[in-house]
Amino acid sequence: MRIERIDTEAMTLAIGLPDTGAPILVYLGAPLPADHDLSVLAGLSRAPHWGGLPDAPVGPSFLPVAGAGFMGAPGLSVSGSSGPIVMAWRYGGVAHSKARTVVGLADPESGLEAALLLSPLPGGGLSARLSLGADAAKAGVRLDALGFTLPLPSWAQEVATFAGRWAGEWRLQRESIAVGQRINEARGGRPGFSAPGYVILCASQTSQDHGPALALHLLEGHEPRVLVEGFAEGGGQVQLSRRDSAVAPDSLSNGGAHTPPLEMRFSDKGFNGLRAQARGPQPPANLKVHLNSWEALYFDYDEARLLSLVDAAAELGAERFVLDDGWFKGRRNDRAGLGDWTPDPERFPHGLMPLIARVQECGMEFGLWIEPEMVNPDSDLYRAHPDWALQEPLMRSQLALNLEKQEVVNFVYETVDRLLSDYPIAYLKWDHNRALLALASDDAVAHKAALLQHSLKAKHPHVIFESCASGGARLHRGQLSWADRFWLSDNTDAHARVPMIEALSQFLPLSTLGCHVGASPNPITGRRSDMAFRAKIAMFGHMGVEADPAKMTDAERVVLKAHIALYKRLRHLVDTGVFSVGGQPDPGVRLWQLTAPDRAEALALIFRCDEVAKPFVPATPLRGLDPQTNYRLTLFEPWPKPAAGLMRNADLWRDRPVLSGSVLMQHGLSLPLVHPETAWLVHVETLP
Repeated sequence: MRIERIDTEAMTLAIGLPDTGAPILVYLGAPLPADHDLSVLAGLSRAPHWGGLPDAPVGPSFLPVAGAGFMGAPGLSVSGSSGPIVMAWRYGGVAHSKARTVVGLADPESGLEAALLLSPLPGGGLSARLSLGADAAKAGVRLDALGFTLPLPSWAQEVATFAGRWAGEWRLQRESIAVGQRINEARGGRPGFSAPGYVILCASQTSQDHGPALALHLLEGHEPRVLVEGFAEGGGQVQLSRRDSAVAPDSLSNGGAHTPPLEMRFSDKGFNGLRAQARGPQPPANLKVHLNSWEALYFDYDEARLLSLVDAAAELGAERFVLDDGWFKGRRNDRAGLGDWTPDPERFPHGLMPLIARVQECGMEFGLWIEPEMVNPDSDLYRAHPDWALQEPLMRSQLALNLEKQEVVNFVYETVDRLLSDYPIAYLKWDHNRALLALASDDAVAHKAALLQHSLKAKHPHVIFESCASGGARLHRGQLSWADRFWLSDNTDAHARVPMIEALSQFLPLSTLGCHVGASPNPITGRRSDMAFRAKIAMFGHMGVEADPAKMTDAERVVLKAHIALYKRLRHLVDTGVFSVGGQPDPGVRLWQLTAPDRAEALALIFRCDEVAKPFVPATPLRGLDPQTNYRLTLFEPWPKPAAGLMRNADLWRDRPVLSGSVLMQHGLSLPLVHPETAWLVHVETLP
């Protein structure tokens, strides 16, 4: 059996290629020596004979099919005029280029041809895709289902997926891979709040810093479907596809079909290893702090109130002012106006330019919210073109525009292009606030939306685009080709955001996650939170403010302004640093750390959300520093109250002590962590 090996800086993937049958997984894990003889491993890994199985059992593979002896879920099903086709794969060769490896397969009887395409990614991952075609002389073969299948690596014992709802996204579900099938799929024309296109395979002992973990995620915004299957005899498989995977119901000879592209990233250093790779070689991020008008004013504003909000944003130190929903014609609530994308003449009798001028006079950039894929029935657009909307049940008093119509595509493009051309808009928040309930083809609509976004970003490359869909309902790594920022949830409660940031940072760079300081009490959860705690959590991402400064106390404004200034000083670490999550024996204590690639600097947030069980909390070790280097520590003020009153060594901290990297990592830092919402921000830097 031939062995095809693909190496990246973070992983080795070895695929067995028999003359007959589909490719099998020989090895997926940490990088192996270049001279390692993997054919020996392949031979020793053969399953033993076992009763109740065929004499030559067909095990998991990269392209399992029905009817050939494999008893698991097929990754490919096709049919012809006489019914289902049973395929018998033959090895079709391997093609190499600098960019990718292509493994070819063919089924001579049906005329089907398949190709497994694998490309190394910057940072150590792999992109993968399966394509399928048919000999033109054998037309009439129909595709019933197609998904990318990965046999489970030997170490994969558990699977982590994510559950969610509006304002409650990214809730971790980690469980053993049991016998049987676990299916997670989206509906509604977008990935949805449960992020089904994201999955992590790991060992039972995998932790934040230790053990194997493999992150898999689809790179398209359709309706993802993930199947994880454990076999009674041992082992299993994971399949990733579109929910409606029969994306080419006509003859495969007309261009073929393919699975959505996916990324896989392996870490032998636990989940923090995935976070280090998720950062990737991104271009420098534009992390200007902005204030968004939505939770500050909602729909209740006029030009005068907005001008006051602009002045308050500038006083806090914001660098961008974003005008959210309510600015366009007839918009007083969410029941009217979508589609009529011109400034409301009552709110803005002289257009948007007076507001923009004030924003610029205050030294800030201007940003704008838009939802161009949607329409309210109560709008001039709908009254003129009711046939442009998908006639589905109303949701949020709105309908979706049918992007399968070219005139609709043209309207959306021209609308956004006109706004970006007519006004000095530096930032555009592109929202998508409803699911699509009765689509004939979500694939076509989602594809058209992606093309629109790509083309508009290409024409306006200096505009910062944010992708939002009621929060995180249309969020995937493939959007990084046009989106600079993601709004991961409408829930700005700092407590709720902690697990969201920890989950999503395993797939996306921290610099792309919009993290805002919300109001207290929070408008979603009703929770009251200390301003210092809210601000420190928001610093770990693209920081913003989603509240009205006029409703804050003087003390809260002082604290927020101080943290915004700190963020500006330290945001280079959000952009280029490696993010890691840790803790210590007290399970309530968390450590978030951003470490510069050269280990000369780090920013650590040591915090707890809950109430302490014991008043004396063990020291919290830092991570990723140079053990031979001495570091100066700065415990940033303002310090959390009432925890600061418990400090016995305040003067020593104000003198900025020096400790070695070895001490900081092996022993750690002791700080008061008794009260809920206590958070300490520690800067670590080498001596000049």
